[in-house]
Amino acid sequence: MNINPISLRLTKKVYFAAPAGCFLASNVMTDRFSPVFAETVFDSSHERFSQWARVVAAGADQRLCRIFRDEQECRSWIAALVPPRVR
Repeated sequence: MNINPISLRLTKKVYFAAPAGCFLASNVMTDRFSPVFAETVFDSSHERFSQWARVVAAGADQRLCRIFRDEQECRSWIAALVPPRVR
């Protein structure tokens, strides 16, 4: 699998320019493989302002983030980072 998300610093300008429907995941993690913020970007400006407030509250603003086509692509990318379990 070859997934190459767009990686950039998450600023308000970048967030509001992101296409609606893409999936945004912060590089700041709650644990090794769980972003503190990971959501599909909304279409309406009202919802985007609310979503941006959640980005800031999570501490993901001004930090590296990754933009994926959708949530499934993000999950697949993260799964590829996890080493296989040895039994």
